[in-house]
Amino acid sequence: MRLSRRTTYSLLSALVFANLLLRYPAVDHEMGVDSFVWHGMATSLQLNGHALWILSPLSYLGLYPLSHPSGSPFLTVAASELSGQTIEASILLLDAAVAVLAVFVAFLLGWEFMRNEVFALLLAAVLSLTPELLTALAWQMPTRIMFTALLPLFLWGLIRLSREPFRRHALLTAATFLLMMSFHRLTVLVALVAIAYVGTGILLTVLRMLRAARPSLFLRRSFVSRSPYLAVFVLALIAASTLFLTDVLEQYSVGAVASGDSLEIQLLNLGVSLARGSGPLLPLSLLGVVAVAFQRNKTIKEPFVLVCYLVFVPMLFLRQYTSYYTVPFTALFIAFGLFAILRRSLRPRLRFAVAGAAVGFLVASSAAIAGYDLRLTPAMPHETYCAALYVRDLASGTVITNEGLIGSRLHAISGVPYLPVGGATTAFQSPELLMFRFLNVTLIRGEIVQVPPQQLTVDSDSLFVLPTVQAEADWDAMMRSTVDAMPARYSIYSVRYLFESKVLTGRYTAYGNVYPSALSASAHATRYLAYDDEAGRMFFLGG
Repeated sequence: MRLSRRTTYSLLSALVFANLLLRYPAVDHEMGVDSFVWHGMATSLQLNGHALWILSPLSYLGLYPLSHPSGSPFLTVAASELSGQTIEASILLLDAAVAVLAVFVAFLLGWEFMRNEVFALLLAAVLSLTPELLTALAWQMPTRIMFTALLPLFLWGLIRLSREPFRRHALLTAATFLLMMSFHRLTVLVALVAIAYVGTGILLTVLRMLRAARPSLFLRRSFVSRSPYLAVFVLALIAASTLFLTDVLEQYSVGAVASGDSLEIQLLNLGVSLARGSGPLLPLSLLGVVAVAFQRNKTIKEPFVLVCYLVFVPMLFLRQYTSYYTVPFTALFIAFGLFAILRRSLRPRLRFAVAGAAVGFLVASSAAIAGYDLRLTPAMPHETYCAALYVRDLASGTVITNEGLIGSRLHAISGVPYLPVGGATTAFQSPELLMFRFLNVTLIRGEIVQVPPQQLTVDSDSLFVLPTVQAEADWDAMMRSTVDAMPARYSIYSVRYLFESKVLTGRYTAYGNVYPSALSASAHATRYLAYDDEAGRMFFLGG
């Protein structure tokens, strides 16, 4: 089941076109929530010519206080400078470029696994058209999705390195890892891939030693023919034990479909969560695992991905990030499962009909799931964009807002400092504290201390901590104070304007809770209205 080079290139081009078409924006402005924090970092970088939040080389990777992984802002500013477009437009261009990158790295990985054009194209289609990639690359700053897009390239580098241990392969693999680290801290999970890689090497070495010591047993035809069944049984046993004997399933007691503590509901929510990222073709991944186990003439790559499958099962408790690290593996096993079905179809026309139907179903279902997810991720309203342009041209000082998301959107377009830092997360520490020069860099360097190794967990953001800075509490205290009774210690923030979302008139929100705001009430009574539209209003507080 092979294709000519011309046919392969034509289908690859069609796949690229489909990816670009599906990501054509249906809204007027950028989407997302956290995306605007990174957009704001890019705005600061472009305005100042350097990254104000870099206190240490680890800051670039987000492993130092007051920093985030900085690959996205740097890449976006580079795209903006090269294209002459705004940062907002450059984000759209980058999303398209990352989608195309996902197509080609998946094709590369597929070709490495099986020198077959059909399989490589299937993997490229399944990975690039998953709901997760469609949603995350719909006019949002590419951050953690870069981990998903680059992970196949990292896997390819490891596999190629085992077969051809050349320096260029080692350098490419290391460079890919550092690039992934610069986009999101989720890359620490690559340590699991490394563990699987080393474990696979040890396992294969032990098997070779056993074959050399007992060839009469391990090379016996009956043993060789039954060993794939044993491998599938061991895989299923370990995966089931991990799910049922740990607290992984407890993370899936609440879901959009059902909620409860029963095993059935937890498994249902787990399946829905995985399918929401990988698409409804997910059941084919189980067939793919079996197909890989029964693959003939195995090398390191087949047992390697099976061991990866096992080491990532315990990480399913990170429900918020599940899709980002599982999609490359589920896509690979889905492609194996679908390819196994195609090889069973003896007639060529039937093969192409099945492949076309599967890809068509994938496109339709992924588009539907992505459409649902995007309805939960609203685009920046045109009113907020216009307000940001007004703030950029006329405002000076810091704008305090009663809702973090609108603040991050205002700053992303205007470059004007805002509170609360961190956008919708209302973080107690953020790179914005350095970007807005709220803190004295010389002083805080002496206050940063290393986290004790025993306190580090998979949820730790940094190897160091700054215990003396609590910007979230400062914002909360300011929102509870009246305009004329603002404590003097908050003068470091240079707050001059209050921007109020009309949905929360007289109130402010954090972590889903709503509180009355004395600052807003006193501004309504004693301060001039500087800006007003359908979505929000801005008061000049003085200073």
